[in-house]
Amino acid sequence: MLYLHPLKTNELFFLQEYDKNDKDANYAFRFTSYEEIDSLWQSDRTQYLIFRIYAIDSVSGLGRSFEQKYLVKRTSIKEEVFVFGNSLEIQ
Repeated sequence: MLYLHPLKTNELFFLQEYDKNDKDANYAFRFTSYEEIDSLWQSDRTQYLIFRIYAIDSVSGLGRSFEQKYLVKRTSIKEEVFVFGNSLEIQ
């Protein structure tokens, strides 16, 4: 069963180019949801989380899909611990 979880912000937005020297991470976006994903994700055997993003380069107009899967809840959902930089990793 596929469940599309609504996000608080699901409109188009503009991100600045990745810059490893940007200490404020203006190139990043934090997704937030209306419901606690932790309470919805009941079983690692039958459920997992996928973030799928389609981005378009504003100069060339070319697009690309990005996908990140989180398969184990205990290692994927953590409170306010994100890798800073060019990564989708959670530590």
